Amino acid sequence: MKVLHITGKDYFGAGRAAYRLNKALQGIGVDSIMWVGDKKSSDDSVIQIQKGFVNKWLKKLYVKIEKKQLKVKEPYVMFSNGQWGIKLSRLVKESGADIIHLHWVNRGFIDFADLKNIEIPIVVTMHDMWHFTGGCHYTRECLKYIDTCHSCPQLIDSNRANISTNIQKYKKDIYENISNSTFIGPSTWMKECAKNSKLLQNMKVVNIPNCIDLELFKNNNEHIDELDKCEKKKILIAAVDVLSDLNKGFRYVYEAIRSLPSDEYALVIIGSNGSEQFNDIDMEVFNAGYIDNDRLLINYLSSVDVVVVPSKQENLSNMIVESLACATPVVCFRIGGNDNMVEHKFNGYLAEPYESNDLARGISWCTGNKERLLELGINGRQKVEKTFSPDNVAQEHLELYKEMLVKQ
Repeated sequence: MKVLHITGKDYFGAGRAAYRLNKALQGIGVDSIMWVGDKKSSDDSVIQIQKGFVNKWLKKLYVKIEKKQLKVKEPYVMFSNGQWGIKLSRLVKESGADIIHLHWVNRGFIDFADLKNIEIPIVVTMHDMWHFTGGCHYTRECLKYIDTCHSCPQLIDSNRANISTNIQKYKKDIYENISNSTFIGPSTWMKECAKNSKLLQNMKVVNIPNCIDLELFKNNNEHIDELDKCEKKKILIAAVDVLSDLNKGFRYVYEAIRSLPSDEYALVIIGSNGSEQFNDIDMEVFNAGYIDNDRLLINYLSSVDVVVVPSKQENLSNMIVESLACATPVVCFRIGGNDNMVEHKFNGYLAEPYESNDLARGISWCTGNKERLLELGINGRQKVEKTFSPDNVAQEHLELYKEMLVKQ
C-alpha cells in the first residue's frame, strides 16, 4: 500500500502533524510519502512540488488574488475559497499511490475542485474547520455552518455576492462528486462539529488523533541555563503570532498573568516579539523568540513548570500534546478538543471558557507544590503514551485505509 500525504508545509501545525503521521506509518511498514508546497526538512520521503521561480511566483499571485476577493476584518483571520493552486489529479495518477491523504490545501497550494478527478480513495484530516464552513478556518461563535453560511461576520463585505454561501455550494459540489472519501477529526469536538454541519452531515467522519514521537518528545533534563538559574515558578506561553491572532486568546493570559504575584512567577514566551506586550507588569519575562528546532523546544518545555494555551477555539493542539509528553502540565480553557488531552486536575487544569481569573487559578493550583507538579507531569506523560503513540495512531489510520480500499 502506498499512501500519499498532501500538505502545504512540512512544518507548522498541520504540517508537523502530517509529517509525524508519515513517519509513524513508515514505522509500521507502510510505503508513505509527503508532497508539500514548502519544505524545510531533509527527509527524502518529503517531496516539494511547488518549487522553482514560476511556481513560487504563481503561489504568491494566488494568495494575493484570494486576499483581494476575500477581505477579512482582522489581519490574522484565515479565510480561504480553495479555488487557486496546483491541479493534483494527473500527478496523483502518475505517483502510483493507493490512498491520497489531505492535510492542508489552502493559501495557493492546490485547486480543491480538481479532487473530483482523483480516482483513488481520499482521506481528509481536518486540522481546522475549513472543510465544512463557507470559508473561515475557525468559526468563533458563529454556527451558520450547521445550515447555510451567509453574511459572514469575519468578512468586511460579507454580503457581496453571498461569498460564504457560494463557497459552501462550491465545496458541496466537490464532495458529492468524490466517490470514496473519509474525513478525520483529530479531536472528538472536530468530529462532532463536522457531523453537525450541512456539508459533512452525510459523509463518513471518524475520530483519529494526531501522534507524537515519544522517543523525541520527553523531559530530557537538558534545560535552558537562564531558566534554571531563575528560582521562580515559570509559566510558558507559545504561538506563532503570540499576541496578534485574537483566536489565540492571549488577552486572557495577559489578564491572568497580571493577577499573579510577580515575585513568585516568571513568564517565558515562545513566538514573535511577545515580551513588549508585558512591559507594564513587574514579572520577569524571558523571550525565546521563534523556535523551529524540536530539541530546543523540548528544552524549554522541560525547563518550565506549566504551559498555558488560552485559545478560544482549538482542535488538537500540538503544543498541548508536546508539553504533556515532556511531563509539563497544561492550563487551558475547557473548549474544543482540549479535554481530549487535558484531564482536569489530573494532568493539568481546564479553566472555564474565557475566564481569566480561572486561568490564573489553574496556574496557581498546578504550581501549588512540587509534589503536585511531579504527579501532574507523570500523569501527562502517561496520557500521551496511551492516546498519541505513533504505532497506535498509525495502526488506526492503516485500518481505515484498508477499509476504504476494499470499497474501491
